[in-house]
Amino acid sequence: MVSSEPIIGPIKPYGPPIRDAVASGDTGRMRRVSDNAHRWLEEYPHHKDAGEVRAALADLDSALTRA
Repeated sequence: MVSSEPIIGPIKPYGPPIRDAVASGDTGRMRRVSDNAHRWLEEYPHHKDAGEVRAALADLDSALTRA
């Protein structure tokens, strides 16, 4: 059975989807992905994947400032 309950809290971002958002050029999508990734990093700053997420997020935030 699939739960109809909404997911609460930030969902763990991964490098490839973050980089895909950059490649899309869709600023709305990029902002949503950036907001989610920043929230996730605030909650899980020491997660084993945090370094990968930070690196991809830096590229995304840089692209947003150029957009």
